[in-house]
Amino acid sequence: AVVSTQSTGGFGTDEATLINVLCRRTFPEVSAISRVYITKYGKDLSKALQSEISGNFLKVMLGLLLDPLEYSAQCLYEGMKGVGTNEDVLIELLVGKSNAEFNAMNAFYEKDHKQSIRHAIESETSGDFRKFLVGLTEPRPEGAPINVEAAKVDAERLYNAGEGRLGTDESTFVEIFTKRSYAHLKEVFHVYETIHKHHSMHQAVSGEFSGHLKQGLLGIVTYVRNPGEFYAEELMKAMKGVGTNDSKLIRLIVAQREKLPQIKAAFAAKYEKTLWQFVKGETSGDYLKALLEIIGNKKKKKKKKKKVLCVDTTA
Repeated sequence: AVVSTQSTGGFGTDEATLINVLCRRTFPEVSAISRVYITKYGKDLSKALQSEISGNFLKVMLGLLLDPLEYSAQCLYEGMKGVGTNEDVLIELLVGKSNAEFNAMNAFYEKDHKQSIRHAIESETSGDFRKFLVGLTEPRPEGAPINVEAAKVDAERLYNAGEGRLGTDESTFVEIFTKRSYAHLKEVFHVYETIHKHHSMHQAVSGEFSGHLKQGLLGIVTYVRNPGEFYAEELMKAMKGVGTNDSKLIRLIVAQREKLPQIKAAFAAKYEKTLWQFVKGETSGDYLKALLEIIGNKKKKKKKKKKVLCVDTTA
């Protein structure tokens, strides 16, 4: 057992073993470990951990005990409860979800909080940003073949709703960005660059919008271009500048741990430094060790070539 009972009746924690066991496992494996633990010791593993470790290290470990989508649902609740709403959390956890992923996340949310994610969003946000978020809670077409002509129509509609007019028709952007498949949007954004001002969709949105709606729409643009890059950018936001946004860093790594191979590749390509290296420079202690173990793939040092001494035997 990772946390084992001692003769004194208390608990002793071997942090290195804890990290080794929980941070290297898939959720089904961690779930099996939790079941064995409660059977053997008669105590929930999460409660045992809470009695022995603390801080960001504890937050990481407790997150790993949950299904990634259950953990995401928990983070959504935390982002909306009480006074004020953390819009950053909503964008980060709703953008890019497949219909199946959202439905599972919503089921966890309803089970724990007796209301849907949509209902919570409607009560906590307002205006066009609320319409955007609500749109992200609705089923999105998946798997249909790309219709190039339909993509051209949508590209023209977006131009006429933004750069092609005085003012901005936000509802058209919200409709197209939330009700079209990601594959269709990729074609729409490609076509957009070939018409009128030849601007990228990123440029168009940046010039027409502001605030959280701009952040959300740009998140869709980035996700459509490269899903891994969307999360890589969010990770960089958590680490850049003075201080580290530990809550965001933990949330991203724990919630998206099954997508880390794609995220790590995008991060290294965009920032010319590995995620492992960045995180190592931003955190410390057991918290650092846990995150690095989840991320994996430490950059290997190149072995120095041994010098061979050549002796002239002709003399």
